[in-house]
Amino acid sequence: MSLIALIEKDPMQQEMLSQLLQLHDPQLQVVNFSSGQSFIDASEHLKIDLLITELHLSDMDGLEIIQATQQEGYTIPVIVLASNASDFQHMARELGAIAAFEKPVDPDQLLAEVQRLLKLHQLTPLYNMTIESILQIVSGDKKDCTLTLLSESRKGLAYFRGGQLVHASTREQQGEEALVEMLGWNLHHFSTGPIRHEIPVTIQNSLISILMDAAVNKDESSGEHSTPLN
Repeated sequence: MSLIALIEKDPMQQEMLSQLLQLHDPQLQVVNFSSGQSFIDASEHLKIDLLITELHLSDMDGLEIIQATQQEGYTIPVIVLASNASDFQHMARELGAIAAFEKPVDPDQLLAEVQRLLKLHQLTPLYNMTIESILQIVSGDKKDCTLTLLSESRKGLAYFRGGQLVHASTREQQGEEALVEMLGWNLHHFSTGPIRHEIPVTIQNSLISILMDAAVNKDESSGEHSTPLN
């Protein structure tokens, strides 16, 4: 049984989405909230597997809700629903939610994404693969592509041109800082795809150089210093 929290201020939309989810999969349990604060108050007592929230609510917006849950240490996937194209673009850029849909929502697409995120949330980390090894494999292909890395509710993107890493981004960081942040994650899922938009070139150092520096910094922070050869 998976528990989904649905925050939607419109009662009719809330009822429609709730029924859609539960009719599609009887193993889904949906808890409805009409405001962000009511969800935050209740969330500490619930083991929520997925959050679906409208971008604009009466008391706060989706960004504030996600920030509040992160401060409490929750790591759940989030789907955000936006009412119009401008809100949708703003959310995709600023919010850092794992998935986003413009209203009115396509039911089939929403259901497919709900199932995908629930499966991802239930996965254990891919201990047999590291983010470092995946980056090097993708770089070795010498192609243009976008590498998507997922770790619980966190999402990172790395962009390659001809196998050269040129840009990376997470919700908090851009460029080389974003890549270093991702290297500290437990990997749950990864995928590659085409580059669909113009991207800035924010990374000048080679991937190998970045990985070596990150390894050295990790050793130094953990106190693992190598003994120099005589």
